[in-house]
Amino acid sequence: MLLSVIPAQAGIQDGVVLDPWISAFAGMTKRKSVRMSDDVPIVDTTGQKCPLPVLKARKAMKGLAAGARLQVLATDPGTVEDFKHFCKTTGAKLIEQRAEPGGVLVFLLEKPA
Repeated sequence: MLLSVIPAQAGIQDGVVLDPWISAFAGMTKRKSVRMSDDVPIVDTTGQKCPLPVLKARKAMKGLAAGARLQVLATDPGTVEDFKHFCKTTGAKLIEQRAEPGGVLVFLLEKPA
């Protein structure tokens, strides 16, 4: 679970970080889940369980043009079936699905026309 607020007693006073460990921890709470690689947006849902990977992919796909591709990274084994169902119900194409080292599942989706 990510914390959205770190209390002052945790080592932050007037916006100044007093402990480097707290600084590293604070940065984790602001992790962006969408980034770009070779003009393909990547949605990083590693560590998140159903239904979040599909919901985040759906949200990211809304901003894409028809035919654009989206890559999703996930670690929940249930996302394999979730994305099959997602593609069946939305018309999106599952272009590629593979497993990477460390248990990361990679899905390449294409937005329908």
